[in-house]
Amino acid sequence: MMFPPCPSCGTEHHVDAYAAQAEQADFLRALLDVPNGLSTRVMRYLAVFKPQKRKLAAWRAADLTRELAALMNAKTVSFDGAEHRISAHGWHAGLGVMQEQLAAGLLTNLPMKNHNYLIQVAITNSREPRSVMRASNDAPQSKLQGQVNQAVEDFISDL
Repeated sequence: MMFPPCPSCGTEHHVDAYAAQAEQADFLRALLDVPNGLSTRVMRYLAVFKPQKRKLAAWRAADLTRELAALMNAKTVSFDGAEHRISAHGWHAGLGVMQEQLAAGLLTNLPMKNHNYLIQVAITNSREPRSVMRASNDAPQSKLQGQVNQAVEDFISDL
């Protein structure tokens, strides 16, 4: 028998207790769509949506988790009028930053209504180093690199 602890409060329950109700089961199914290694952080992140005077409803947790899983699994995320690629590291770091801010009492506009702040933090933490960006096909190339690429293409076409 498994008695996994709740990542938020530490209380241990039998696995069946988590799946006993349809809403909790729906939440668990939504959590399965979260990329590997992020589900515990997502569960902790949901605390920013908890109403002040009551618990976060399981149906709301399921909806929020589905929304977040869709964002995390998307190739790009539309935010602030632009398309952004958010890496797994960006999501991981963004969730960690928010967890630290929550623990330190720095998040004052609670409960949150959407994932916009997390997206903003994840974008900031997804920025690739300049050398990695240059290697990308989408990144601007130096004049010399462009000449080298053209010379290679010309050489191959002459074969």
